Amino acid sequence: MWQDTISSKKIDCYSKIASVRADLSICDRTQGQVTKDVCYSLTASAIRDSSLTNCDAKSQWEKANYYIGIALDKQDQFICDKIQVQYEKDLCYSSIASSKQNSIICDQVQDQVTKDFCYERLFPRANQLYE
Repeated sequence: MWQDTISSKKIDCYSKIASVRADLSICDRTQGQVTKDVCYSLTASAIRDSSLTNCDAKSQWEKANYYIGIALDKQDQFICDKIQVQYEKDLCYSSIASSKQNSIICDQVQDQVTKDFCYERLFPRANQLYE
């Protein structure tokens, strides 16, 4: 339990420093891919920069987390279009659709399971009618 708290504080610390300096390379100093992904996403929201000029060397998953953070922060589903990994792109669209309460955005999700989940989050009672 206390290790989770320490890990959470480290992510928070790295993300704040990366945000203030507008430098994603600070996230590279964290341990573990999940920690890096969280750092990229939090930093993206703070920087509010979808150009990724300082992120070109990052992996596709790191870039995806960066774009998802910006898309959610700006409430702009078109930023999701920049994501190369389809699963991550679908998650981005689904998250924006849920946040905006806009089912039309769910239509952009390619994976059928993720698309169904997207609609279920928006219309939970409609799903119960068929059970």
